Formats: sequence, structure tokens, C-alpha cells
Amino acid sequence: MSKKIMWVLVLILGIFLVIKGFTINDANSAEKKEVKRIGVILPLSGPKAYLGVTARKAAEISLNKLNKAAKKYKYEIVFEDDQMESKRTALAYNKLVNIDKVDTIVSWSSNSGNVVSPLAEKNKIVHFGMGVDKKPAIGKYNFTNWSQPEDFMYKMTEQFNKNKIKNISLVYLNHSGPKAMRDEFIKQVNKANMNLVSLSSFAAEERNYRQEISKILASNPDIVTIFLYSPGFEVFTKQLRELGYKGDITTVFYANFVTDKSIIKDMWYVDNLDLEENFKKELAKRTGNDASFGASNIYDIIAMLGQGFENLSDGEELVDVIMKIKKFNGVSGKLTQDSEGIFHSQTIIKRVK
Repeated sequence: MSKKIMWVLVLILGIFLVIKGFTINDANSAEKKEVKRIGVILPLSGPKAYLGVTARKAAEISLNKLNKAAKKYKYEIVFEDDQMESKRTALAYNKLVNIDKVDTIVSWSSNSGNVVSPLAEKNKIVHFGMGVDKKPAIGKYNFTNWSQPEDFMYKMTEQFNKNKIKNISLVYLNHSGPKAMRDEFIKQVNKANMNLVSLSSFAAEERNYRQEISKILASNPDIVTIFLYSPGFEVFTKQLRELGYKGDITTVFYANFVTDKSIIKDMWYVDNLDLEENFKKELAKRTGNDASFGASNIYDIIAMLGQGFENLSDGEELVDVIMKIKKFNGVSGKLTQDSEGIFHSQTIIKRVK
């Protein structure tokens, strides 16, 4: 073998060993990454499971993207099911914190957030809630990623004005989220010099609305605004039409839960911006349907928590980094954090097709 060929082979072998060394080092580096665990409490069984299943898929998509880009840490999500029941929420929180040793907590719905918020504050664990009630964001360690009642109600009363609506009936669920919507609705209606001609509250299990509907019809509203979850929304609307109401109805994001859209065809309502197209397609692929309620919120929460951990400096707490995120480009538009730790997103008028 000539010296020239021998040196070429030595050079090739050297390059191979260098590349191999880098690969091993990279693999070892990945293996040595500290793990940050995110505890996520969702309704994964029971009557509200249809909400939690979609949210879980969205969280997993966000986690996958986060781990591909992460330099400092490896991230894991530990899911717990609370069925959107307060007692189960407390049990889920205690398991995640005391047994699973998660580094941060995410809760779903205003009710669940109200359970987790004081516990997270006491334990000094960053907690992100999702819901229209402001109370879960109280305290240094608590944040909320959800458009607030004022975001929805300002847009709604603006549409009332455009449609020359003056007399309004409001129907709402006796639950912290819809009640928060009710309070802001009344405030905005009064501010716009409109007339709230009837106000009706229902328990979650109620299915016979006819007696109250008779009172609503007697008040002669221009429009009926409905803050009810499915299936109550559908049952109420059918009974309202059966008893002769021919006027308009409207709502906010509760329209997304209605399975039979023919009941609310052509209805306008207030909602957040549509999802970014690539994320929307990936979510549909994983869920097998077009359900997307709350998906952008939890996706962006996981992304913001990852950004917070990755940007941590020595001696700095995660809460301090999250507080510095004043604007965030989410999968359904730009989020803006206010002084209370609430991330707001843009609301728009949509119409059921």
C-alpha cells in the first residue's frame, strides 16, 4: 500500500472517530439533561371528558415541539383526571405535588383553578389556570391563559349596538365561569344603556327549562344570551324554540360544545381567533375530529413554561421569568399579560355555518 493511500485512510478514520465522539457526547448530554415535570389536571373521564381529551392531545403536541428545541432541560407531562369536580381537583393536585414531584401545575376550568390557586401559592409552585374567572390568577405564583369576560362582553355589546338591540335576556349556569361572564355582561349592558329584561340561573343538572322560558318570553327580549354548557345549551334552545321564540340567540365560546350545529345555524357569537393552520391540522390528525376548544390555551401554556425554564438564570425562580413575558406569539394569535398575571388574546365575532 502506498504512503498516499495509507494517509488518506488514516485521515478518514480520524474524521470518523471525531464525528463518533461528538455523537456520543451529544447523546450523553441529552441523557444528562435534568427533567422538568409539568403536572396537568384535566377532565379525562366523566361528562366533561370531551374537553380534557382534546386538551391532552394539544399539550402533547406542544411538549413534543418543546423537547425537540430544548437545550437545558428535558420535559415531561404528568396528567391527572379530576372530572372537573373540586374534591377530585384537590386530590389530583396533592398527588402531582407530593408523589409525582412536579415542578409546575396547569389546571382546567375556573372551578379547578380556584381549588389549585391557593395551594400553589402556599407551596410556591407556578400554576397556570384556564378559565374566565379572575380569582385563580390571584397571588404571585398564579397565572391564567384565557380571554377574560371583559374581552368577550365588550365585543358582544359592540355587536348588540350594530344590530340595534336594546332588550336582552340572559340565561346562565350556576358555575364560577358563567357567573363571571354574567357579572361582566350586566356591567357592559348597563354601560351601553341597554335593558336587561330577564335574568335566569340554572343548575348543571337542570333539563326542564320551560317554566323559566315562559317568563323570558313574557319579557319580550330582542335577543336571548345563553351561558350554558352542553348538553344544557341544546336542550334549552330546543325548548325555547318549541315554546314559540323566533328571535335571535347568542353566546360566547359555549357554541363550540354544541354537537348538533343545526340548532344554532347562522347564530353569531364571540370567540377567540382561529388556530394557526399547522397546529389545527396536527390536532385534528391526533383527535380524529375538529374539536379545538381550549387547545390553543394549553398548547401555549406548555410553550411558555418551557420558555421560562430555558431562560432561567442562576438564582432565578420560574415565576420571575414568567412575569417578564409581557407578549407571546401563540397558536391563536398574540397573547398579552396584564398586571394581574392574566394572558389575554383577541376576541372576534364568528357565525355558525
